[in-house]
Amino acid sequence: MPGRSYTSAITLAFGARLRFLRDECGLSMQGLARASHISAATICYAESGLLNPTVETIAKLACGLGVSPMHLMMLSVERCEHERHAETVRALTVPAVRASRESLEAKHHLL
Repeated sequence: MPGRSYTSAITLAFGARLRFLRDECGLSMQGLARASHISAATICYAESGLLNPTVETIAKLACGLGVSPMHLMMLSVERCEHERHAETVRALTVPAVRASRESLEAKHHLL
């Protein structure tokens, strides 16, 4: 399948956006497949974050949803930022967390 790649924060955010808009339109996967002239399997992969869609696929999905491609691509920056911050926090060691906490507490007391 063209564009099929890996799961990343961006493909997950795109999938969540696609699912949200599809639900908002009251369309099933089959209904969106018919309206956009792409397979329901492609839609399933996209919503699962397993598809890195091409520009053509994005345009077809947007047309099927009755929105512009830009509207479909309005991904939640907060979600991507949250993923990045979560990865950073997971990489911290206990001493680093303690040092950060002490630093924040010291700054709070200065305010």
